Amino acid sequence: MRVENGGNIGADGRRVWFLLVASVVGAVVAVLSACRGGRLAPGDGAASSPAREFAIEGMTCQGCVETVTEALAKLPGIEHVEVSLQDKRARVVADASIVPDSAIETAVAEAGYQARAMASRLATPPTPENP
Repeated sequence: MRVENGGNIGADGRRVWFLLVASVVGAVVAVLSACRGGRLAPGDGAASSPAREFAIEGMTCQGCVETVTEALAKLPGIEHVEVSLQDKRARVVADASIVPDSAIETAVAEAGYQARAMASRLATPPTPENP
């Protein structure tokens, strides 16, 4: 690449650099949005869906926790997963219309464990009808 004018790129060169940088930034934002499913990642603000809790049977070690976590994280629409060996529970944040309880229970069963949806919805704010 040959630079004329003693290394001065001029207005056209600055315009090209600006467009190049803007394109790269736009591509990075698009990739990050796709990786996060277009939703907020944990720690970025309030979750867009209520958390659901599942009792998990059959876990005996940290390897079991990792297996269940990976099985759930693979499901399309999952925003966040936390699995506790001590409590024998999984906390899942996902839109229930995209990821119903049955899909979560099936994913856990295919990983070799049993899951049962708990009655409470952890992130559902209390209302006058449901304190």
